[in-house]
Amino acid sequence: KESRVFLLKAFSNRYLNHNCMMSSTSSVSYTPRSLLIHGNPTLILSGSVHYPRVEPEHWHELLLNCKQNGLNCIDTYVFWNEHYPYTTTTPSLIFSNPRLDLIHFIKLAQSLSL
Repeated sequence: KESRVFLLKAFSNRYLNHNCMMSSTSSVSYTPRSLLIHGNPTLILSGSVHYPRVEPEHWHELLLNCKQNGLNCIDTYVFWNEHYPYTTTTPSLIFSNPRLDLIHFIKLAQSLSL
């Protein structure tokens, strides 16, 4: 369990800078018994959403329903085979499908504090 918390902390420190956090004073740490967000013990209640399987115009409503039903975290699976080009001659295909806009999905979740 401690290794998972360590990986979460390492990920948050490396990839979540002040530009993508809710504020520049955000912090994530842990004790042997809990995860601390802004210094408060936090129970993570997470649900899984496979964003490419939902039309992008429904993402906000889906995430809002998750929030209203008590979730405070969303996990998602990234379909790397959909994001990685099979050939170098057709890289534009990766970005032409709005269902694959992972950044937009993450920003929507962030806007709902998920």
